[in-house]
Amino acid sequence: MKTRNKLLIISIFIQFSTSVYCQYDVFKQVENYYLQSHDTLKIRILKFLEDNVDIHYSRVYYWQDSLRNKVEFDELSFEDYNASKLKLSELKRVNKVKPVFYNIPDRKNITKEQLIKTIDSGVNNWGKPWNKNLKFDDFCNYLLPYRSQNEPLEDWVNIFENRFSAISGNNCAEICNNVNTNLSKWFLCSFAYENRSEGNYMLSPSQMFFRKEGLCEDMCNLSVYSMRTLGLPVSIDFTPAWATSSYNHMWCTYIDEDGTHRPFEAITGLSNNFVIFREPGKVFRITYCNQSSSLANKIDNDAIPFGHLRKKNIIDVTNEYWPTSSINCRLFAVPSQNKISYISVFNSLRWIPVDWGKVNNDNVLFKNLSIGSVYLPINYEKGQIIVASNPVLIKSDKEKIELIPNYNNLISVKLFEKPKYLI
Repeated sequence: MKTRNKLLIISIFIQFSTSVYCQYDVFKQVENYYLQSHDTLKIRILKFLEDNVDIHYSRVYYWQDSLRNKVEFDELSFEDYNASKLKLSELKRVNKVKPVFYNIPDRKNITKEQLIKTIDSGVNNWGKPWNKNLKFDDFCNYLLPYRSQNEPLEDWVNIFENRFSAISGNNCAEICNNVNTNLSKWFLCSFAYENRSEGNYMLSPSQMFFRKEGLCEDMCNLSVYSMRTLGLPVSIDFTPAWATSSYNHMWCTYIDEDGTHRPFEAITGLSNNFVIFREPGKVFRITYCNQSSSLANKIDNDAIPFGHLRKKNIIDVTNEYWPTSSINCRLFAVPSQNKISYISVFNSLRWIPVDWGKVNNDNVLFKNLSIGSVYLPINYEKGQIIVASNPVLIKSDKEKIELIPNYNNLISVKLFEKPKYLI
């Protein structure tokens, strides 16, 4: 019996090692494929993808009952989404099923065929009248990529080309508007009624076509796929938390003929009517490439509050949307490790970290913060949020007012949402 178990373990190890080796060898296979035609541009593009692939993954799940047995359930096998939801509700009621989430690294998951199709399609779409001046880095980050965020990886290129190839336009704005007009006829925003409290996940391309509804992140992904298929470079921008309201938001930008990012609401918005009406805690842009300046490239994820700051592929673009200023805070609580403090906004009855700064002695500088907002410096110690200094209000003239609480004179107030109230 022991010998049989050892042989089984060895067999599994060999199968796993072979699988990993084959996936790691995929990029070499594609390189050899392009070497045959001496296509140096596509080899350069492949190198970009390989250099950055290790930060990308699919967030997926399977269903498990109360006894921890895996339950087979494929929503795409049903006639429509309503039938799928009815069956899942039954499984939840009878079998007490819950989703079990896990990540699949792209390095292990992407195929030779997907890489070739991604690169060939991207190059074919590069050189359209509206993107002929697109820079190589922008092409690689916003037109080429085979994925948008951490949605399940699928071979989607042909599906989207067949579905959206008939849509056209004379310039970037027209293409954006025409695609959004098409999408708005059949895809709905489910924010008002959908609850994904069981876990944080995004829909796959197949699920988006099947459900015909989704949250902001799904809407953004659908716009990204559709527009990149037509040669329109598109990014996703987001605020992790509004500074004077509840929740967060995510939207898209396209890069116009002059190389400028033009924001628009995914699916529902037009290219010329996007406006942020209230103060964002911060605004970040998602790239494909690894950003060396990101906090996640400087310290371990466990030392970073859960959320966007654990991403390695975001850049700060707050000043593209709102007047900003910096604040230099003196801390009465210095972090014990990493010498990193965070800046937070009050949102949904809690302080949410939106950015970070490096501590020098007992001082920390936070940059590019929205005026008209109150920010609270905090530390993150062993999974707990610890207040590090008093809140600071940034006024419209960039004056900073430290808000020092008087615990001997507490009052009750009722607060209402009102944009630009503190400016």
